[in-house]
Amino acid sequence: MPNPNPIPQSQTKSKSKSQIPNIGTNLTPTPNPNPNPKDLVTNPKSLQDLLHPYIHARAMFKSAVLLSNQYNITIDGKLIGWKDRLTNGDVIEVLSDTCLSVSQSNIVGIVGPELSRETVVISSFGKKLGLPVISYAATDPDLADVTTYPNLYRTVPSDNTAASALLKLFNRFNWKSCLIIYQNDAFGSGAAKTINDVFNVSGIRVAQMIIYDIAKNSIRGDMRTYLVNSPSRIVILWAESIYTSLILKDALDSNLVGPFFTWIINSKISFNSFDKKYHQNLIGMLLIEPVIGSVVNAPYNIELLHAAYNIWQKYENETYPGSTNVDYYAL
Repeated sequence: MPNPNPIPQSQTKSKSKSQIPNIGTNLTPTPNPNPNPKDLVTNPKSLQDLLHPYIHARAMFKSAVLLSNQYNITIDGKLIGWKDRLTNGDVIEVLSDTCLSVSQSNIVGIVGPELSRETVVISSFGKKLGLPVISYAATDPDLADVTTYPNLYRTVPSDNTAASALLKLFNRFNWKSCLIIYQNDAFGSGAAKTINDVFNVSGIRVAQMIIYDIAKNSIRGDMRTYLVNSPSRIVILWAESIYTSLILKDALDSNLVGPFFTWIINSKISFNSFDKKYHQNLIGMLLIEPVIGSVVNAPYNIELLHAAYNIWQKYENETYPGSTNVDYYAL
């Protein structure tokens, strides 16, 4: 996606490769690996909404590297640079791109990827090479296993935390059952299993576990039959934003969203993704997601954060959304 004023590829671009032996790799996702006619939404602005996490994460990563250059932070006496690779959800392509970066440059660390299924592979690869991997969005609980993934660090809590938050929500309203719809990869399966385990221990019944096949972009089975015939009217949907929008669109078309069903989702969506006639039905839907420390009055370095924002504005002002609208995962 071209930018007329992109953040520079590296502040040290004019130097030779031998002068910049330490380069971090940022693996950032494209929004939809397998587009098809069902992915076309009613308002083109929704595609822009889907791109926000990718754009924000990339911009903040590059701003952080340039900020480290301003503070003269070095590794083995050399300033830090980067290589930027896009990912598309295909783990083999992600691995191939990472191998290429490692073979071409002296990589000392990997930031990303976003998706849990990609992070599982890249973390294992980094372990073999002794490279730290830092993911800003992979929440699969299995990735918390320090024996299997000793080199993986995350700036986002795992879905174990989300499951605990859901349990508190259910207890608060005395809800006793639910259905879970989840995408069939490490991200969706890991979260669904964790939520199911936490609920079972606490006496909350998961009436149905419904799989959304991301390869086929469809529910396995008939969603209307599952929901209408279920004794529960609370639906937990665990999927990436693009799949969440598609699932909700199908549910809206079948009159499964609104006064008769309470939906709890984990991914931000835009009302622009849906026909205006459905907006009233979407009111009352709940979102559970990680938040940054400032939301709960936790301390943070506001000076460094604003310095990073200033760099973003300087080099890519057309994508800067304002300090209050930066995607949480990018922070």
